[in-house]
Amino acid sequence: SSSDHVPATINSTPMAKAAGPYSANQGELILFDGTRSSDPDGDPLTYLWQFGDGTTGNGSTTAHGYAVGGTYTVTLTVIDPGGLWDRDETLSDINSPPTANAGGPYRTGPVGNSFSAVQLDGRASADPNAPCDEIVAYKWDIDNDGRYGRDGGDNDPEGSVVNNFVNPAWQINTVQTV
Repeated sequence: SSSDHVPATINSTPMAKAAGPYSANQGELILFDGTRSSDPDGDPLTYLWQFGDGTTGNGSTTAHGYAVGGTYTVTLTVIDPGGLWDRDETLSDINSPPTANAGGPYRTGPVGNSFSAVQLDGRASADPNAPCDEIVAYKWDIDNDGRYGRDGGDNDPEGSVVNNFVNPAWQINTVQTV
């Protein structure tokens, strides 16, 4: 008697590769790359991303930005057509912007044909990523033109503390609040 032999097909588990770790500033897009994931059988994969902030994405590559700074665990799950899956994790480190604190309000009044000087103090400003990050520049916008410090040829002061500040635009016979 003869018997028919049918070769058995065994589905092998795919391998997820989330790459990373990733880093960006808060609000910037990151391109997450799972293209190094593979299936030993050559089957096409479905890619499911979890970004650690409650949002998800799909595709071998996908872009995502974080609204809040911090360190997030990113999970990539790949699934083959037979339902076998694998998962890989990596980290996303998101840098938060510093918080400016200009101190004040500062009040000054006329002294002769000028004003008494004030000391502008921004040392209460903070970087939430400290001690890893630190504030490297303090730039003031005294004339409210949207340019800070000496950017764009402006002549606003720079520094965490500005001593003896008098604004030439202040009007004599008035009290100024900065």
